[in-house]
Amino acid sequence: MCIEFVKYSDGLLRVKDGPLVDRNEDVLCDEEHFVIDQWPWHVESTTNADSACMMNGGFTFTVKDKLCSNWLPSTVEMDCIRGEGLLFDFHSADCNMVHPGSSKTSETLHCFSSWKEDGYIFLVLYVHGEPPQFTLRLPDNSPASNLSSHAKFDAYFYHGVVASTLVSGGPPQQGLKYYELEMHRTDLSLCHDISSTCQDYASQNLCSQPDEQRFCRSSCKNCAQAPSDKPECQFQDSYRGSWHQYETNNENHVTINMTHTTFSNINVSFICKYKEDRMYKYKTISVFQNGCRPRYACLEFEQPGNNQNVLRYHLGKSTSADEKDGLLKQQCQFADDSPPLKDKIRSNAFKNLIAMNNLTFVPCEIGGRIPFDVPLSKDNQCSGNITDQNPFDCNDKTDGLWITTQNCKDDRMPALSEYKCIVSEELQNTDRMIIAMNSKTKKYNCWILTKYIGNTGWTHGSLLYQMPSTKCGMNTRTAFRSNSQLGAIKYFLYDRQKETNCTELPKPKSTGSDKRPSGASSITNLVNYTLIVSSFLLCFLNIK
Repeated sequence: MCIEFVKYSDGLLRVKDGPLVDRNEDVLCDEEHFVIDQWPWHVESTTNADSACMMNGGFTFTVKDKLCSNWLPSTVEMDCIRGEGLLFDFHSADCNMVHPGSSKTSETLHCFSSWKEDGYIFLVLYVHGEPPQFTLRLPDNSPASNLSSHAKFDAYFYHGVVASTLVSGGPPQQGLKYYELEMHRTDLSLCHDISSTCQDYASQNLCSQPDEQRFCRSSCKNCAQAPSDKPECQFQDSYRGSWHQYETNNENHVTINMTHTTFSNINVSFICKYKEDRMYKYKTISVFQNGCRPRYACLEFEQPGNNQNVLRYHLGKSTSADEKDGLLKQQCQFADDSPPLKDKIRSNAFKNLIAMNNLTFVPCEIGGRIPFDVPLSKDNQCSGNITDQNPFDCNDKTDGLWITTQNCKDDRMPALSEYKCIVSEELQNTDRMIIAMNSKTKKYNCWILTKYIGNTGWTHGSLLYQMPSTKCGMNTRTAFRSNSQLGAIKYFLYDRQKETNCTELPKPKSTGSDKRPSGASSITNLVNYTLIVSSFLLCFLNIK
């Protein structure tokens, strides 16, 4: 018998079984003989993978076996904004098919894994903090995946991790609880009826009831109370433009115009609806063309002084409910999402955006040449110097940062590195934050210079943290102490040996064939010179 394991996502495997025979044959593992098991294997873990749902949008549904009697159908909205998960609204606790018998009228599930198979889309779902325990099966065809179609289709919700491809929708064995659903994509208009019964209620003059006013806006002529995607404020002039967020495994392009802010990593625009006086917090609305209801969220911005190289922001939690008296108090209480998403989209701390155009380099403000030690490992003790004085001409009026190292067996610590600073700012906790661009790789990263040494026992000076990306701020030092796996390099500085007098490094000699354009950096010259000498030695040895 031949068995094949297929990884569908982090934490979920499918098993393919070959035929059981009484002798070993070469054809046992031919793909045509395999049958895939309908019971996926998954990790029994409460720390789930960050998996985006393969299906998104808003759907209206009823349970076919009459789980409950309610004139209002249930709704589910799938990852309208990444990280929200699947938001089920049953309107009545009796209709709760996730936890039947509970008093909850709504549930939130998250995607653990999703895939397509035999004309179906499978979503394996979990409750936060629990292992995956539900599966939603939808048809992989119109009208389920057609945004413009509101035709009904059948779907199945299983209490178990199962990949049933039976046409009947039943599970592969008896005893597993499941529900057959009749679904259709929710009306895309901002003013619509959630139920066909609304027309009957309107004809009976029942539109004065609260539920009818809310759920029957079209039939009850109540569109004035519907959400509007019309902008009602403007984002500050200095925020407008193209920005980029450089974070490890989380890059994001952000475009801001007069009234809209758009994030590429979630493909959502936030429309300006209200700006708080003398503050930099904005209430926004996001509208969708996939059946999701509009979302309100809070955006806050911050710029360091007059520096327009960097814009900081954080995004609050979204909600489908509006507060007419201005800002959403709850939404402007910023917090990270629960694991595994954490701070990728919504966050407590500000995130740094780098301007895509018209960057202006600034002094790094290190204040001379400082020796350092970097204990990369027990067997790799690295040392060197960091300076904001140009080591080739001793010019101290620079916007550069140079690092020279000795005996560093690490690709992150070459013999000579040059950076260009775009931000050098003293934070409220007296740490200095520097954001700089590597002159060779053109990549950006952040540096935190702090005099707070904690329990390191270091008595010679300050500590300098070199972060792997531009993700940094006032909380970086604390975060590094609680999680040493952030990928940062920690420099132990000898502040007392700081030198303001500069000794020039010898400039590399150029040969007649080594023609370089005017203005080429000293670092580039040094690299080219080294390559030429190395090539000459290799050639000489080959001749010998």
